[in-house]
Amino acid sequence: MCGDCCREVLCCPGCWDGLPWLRHSCRGCRLPLPEVAGPLCAECLRRPPPWRRAAALLAYRPPLAGWLRAAKFAEDPVALHGLSLLMAQLPHSAPWLAEAELLLPLPMPAQRLRQRGLNPAAALARALGRSLDRPCTPGLHCQGLPPPQRGRDRAARQRIDPRRFVAEPAVVGRRLLLVDDVMTTGATLRAASRRLLAAGAAQVDVAVLLRTPAPGD
Repeated sequence: MCGDCCREVLCCPGCWDGLPWLRHSCRGCRLPLPEVAGPLCAECLRRPPPWRRAAALLAYRPPLAGWLRAAKFAEDPVALHGLSLLMAQLPHSAPWLAEAELLLPLPMPAQRLRQRGLNPAAALARALGRSLDRPCTPGLHCQGLPPPQRGRDRAARQRIDPRRFVAEPAVVGRRLLLVDDVMTTGATLRAASRRLLAAGAAQVDVAVLLRTPAPGD
């Protein structure tokens, strides 16, 4: 990131320390919070999420925001590899992730997957699965082509029908870890978690690499 040559796996120690690590966040949805705030944000107090626990490693800020855009929209393998290396660090901050029996990436509609060529959530789920030594499988699928979340306001993002997701029988009775690249409002992860629980999952936890700050932060 600083342009200096180094022999570190991802970046030099100075740049590593300068990454936007989540120091204090909501216990329910990992929204970055001031250190003086309570354990839950206002949204989770008002409407608790359907998952049991959530983990996130970094805030969606530069340079990570640029890396994710490069991986998603420019299909940059170097950016995706860097994000995958970071995702493998997540169990160090959330040891309970090892309780998962099965990792599921948040699915992308088939048409959108054909357009983009890759689902970053699937790559990150595989990286996390290798770190945890747990299987990763596409046990959840997405029907139809909903409008893209990017660029929509908060109210529009919240209108997601859980029925757009289809769960495979392999999720029944299992402790699942649902993986995505970034959580913005959490509406898609909420809908997917509800669908998995309705399909018979024993429990659902959520893991994301990046969490967007509150509006205005």
